[in-house]
Amino acid sequence: MKRIVQWVADKQLTKRQMVSYACVFGLIMATIGLLATGATRRLTVFYNSRCQVVHSLHAPDQALQNMGIPTHSGYDVRHTDNGTVLRVGPELRVSVTADGMTRHVITRTDRVENVLTEMGITLSADDLVLPARQTILSQDTQITVQRVAYREEVRNELISFETVYELTDTLPVGSQQIKSRGLNGSNQVTYRQKFVDGQLVSETAVATRAIRHTKTQVVLKGNAPKERFDPKATTNPAINSQLISKLEMESPIAVDQNGVPLSYKQCIKGLATAYSGPPTDFTAMGTRVQVGYVAVDPKEIPYGTMLFIRTPDNRYIYGVAKAMDTGGFISGPVTVDLFFTTEEQCERFGVRNVEIYVL
Repeated sequence: MKRIVQWVADKQLTKRQMVSYACVFGLIMATIGLLATGATRRLTVFYNSRCQVVHSLHAPDQALQNMGIPTHSGYDVRHTDNGTVLRVGPELRVSVTADGMTRHVITRTDRVENVLTEMGITLSADDLVLPARQTILSQDTQITVQRVAYREEVRNELISFETVYELTDTLPVGSQQIKSRGLNGSNQVTYRQKFVDGQLVSETAVATRAIRHTKTQVVLKGNAPKERFDPKATTNPAINSQLISKLEMESPIAVDQNGVPLSYKQCIKGLATAYSGPPTDFTAMGTRVQVGYVAVDPKEIPYGTMLFIRTPDNRYIYGVAKAMDTGGFISGPVTVDLFFTTEEQCERFGVRNVEIYVL
C-alpha cells in the first residue's frame, strides 16, 4: 500500500488522473475480497465422536486430508444454509423402533442419539432408549425408543376395620357375640403412574388423606363352661326355666313337678346364704367364681361334690351346684353359701332354708 502511494506521488499525477487511479484500485480490492469470500467454505465435520468446524478453500477430500482425517471408510456430504456437513466413517445398518414403527436406515454417525437426531426423532427427558443414548453404534444395531409418561390418579380406597376379641364368662366356650360393631374407613390416595408406550407399568402412592377413620370391632369370646348355659339340666322343661345355675350333669336329672330329684344319695337340710364377687375372683379350688359354684364346709361336704339345691317353698330352685369354695359364713347353722352374679340378687335371697341333694 505504501509503494502504491509513493508511486502515485512520484508520477505527479493531475487531480483528475488521481481520481481515476483511485476508482480502479478500489474496484480491484473489492474484486479480490469477493473472490476470497466466495472460495471459503464452512465445513462441519463429524468424525470419531467429535465435531469440528473449519473454513477451507479446498474440496472436502483435501480439507479432510489437511485436518488429518482419513477418508478410506468414506464420508457423506450434506449442504445446508449454514455450510457443508461432512460425516466421516463407515456406513452402518441400523434399525430403529419408535412410536409403533420400525425403520431401517444407513448412517455414518457414531452414537445412538446422533442417529435418532438424523431421523428427526425427538426425545423427552423421561423417554427410555435401548441401548443407551451414548452407546457407540455397530453394524446392525437395533435401537428401541420407549415413550415414558407420568400422570397422577386420585382414588378413594376402602380401609377394612380390625377385629379384637375379649374373653368373657357370660358366654360358653365356643360361642361369640359382637360387643360393638366395626366401621370401615376410607382414604383418598394419590398415585403417580408410569406409562411406557401407553401401557401402565407401575404406580406409587405419593399422598394419602383420611376421609373416614375405621372403628375397631369388638367381639366377645365365650370362656365359661358349657354346662352353665345348658337348658336341659333336668328332665322337666318347666323346672329348667326356673334354674339359677346353668351347670349340668352328664345326663339330665329326673325331677318331679316341684323340682325334687327322683334319685340322689343324700338330702341335707339347712340354712343357705348368698355371696357375689367379680368374675376375676377365684374359688378355694383355684377356679374362677361363677353361678353354680357354692361354698361349703369341706369336712361336711367334700370339694367337687355335685349337688342339687332348692328351697322347700319352691321360690328358689338354684339347680345343679358344685362344692368348690368355702368361707367364714360356713359354720353353725349355715350349711351352704350360694354364689350369685350381683349383690342385689344376694340381698333378695337373704337367708333361707334349703334342701341340698347330694347327687
